[in-house]
Amino acid sequence: SPGFFYSYSSEGQKQRQLHEAVTNTSVPVQNAVDIPKRDYSVLPLLAAPPQVGERIAFKRLELNENYSPEVSSYKEGRIISWNADKKQIELEILSSSASQIAKEPGKFDLVYQSADGAELIEYAVPQDTKITESWDSLIEPRLIVEPPINGSGIENGAV
Repeated sequence: SPGFFYSYSSEGQKQRQLHEAVTNTSVPVQNAVDIPKRDYSVLPLLAAPPQVGERIAFKRLELNENYSPEVSSYKEGRIISWNADKKQIELEILSSSASQIAKEPGKFDLVYQSADGAELIEYAVPQDTKITESWDSLIEPRLIVEPPINGSGIENGAV
């Protein structure tokens, strides 16, 4: 098998190191929590942003692997901040579709080596776990409602 190929020449060594650097690449998005499939259609639709700290499910326009815009599947995020003047919401992505996880670099992504020889990938489409979006750009935002633990109902903050 190719994994057990040893060459004692320095060129073979270099090729093997390059190959290892590529296969050992990790992407921070892999840390996204893997949440069991949820039926988002039963969650209440939001007309306005809920309070900071609440969790929401939403879709958004994203670029697919061909760099064409398409509506994503539902993502889950926790609201970090809300800017009422700009109508911008900052979210921490808690879950995301499998297509975003550990994707291979595309034609517009930059791949280069750091000083210590590690391979770095700069994605054309950000892979961040924190995003700032215009509230109006979120598609079908829904409040994630967990069953009440202490019997209290859902408290919806007035806007």
